Amino acid sequence: PDIANARIEFANGCVANLTASRISLKNMRKSRFFQRDAYIAVDMLEKSAEIVRMGPPQDEPDPFAISID
Repeated sequence: PDIANARIEFANGCVANLTASRISLKNMRKSRFFQRDAYIAVDMLEKSAEIVRMGPPQDEPDPFAISID
């Protein structure tokens, strides 16, 4: 098959929805993670990550900022 989906439910209530697909108009290797108050997008081809959090804007740098070399 060209696409596969899996739903994993853990004992602590966490749920993981996994999708893998070979169908795309462009080459991409991306992962997305959703949390109650945040969204994390990782692009392995571009070697970049983005974290978006719900809440008021912060003036201080994010202590959890990710740098991929």
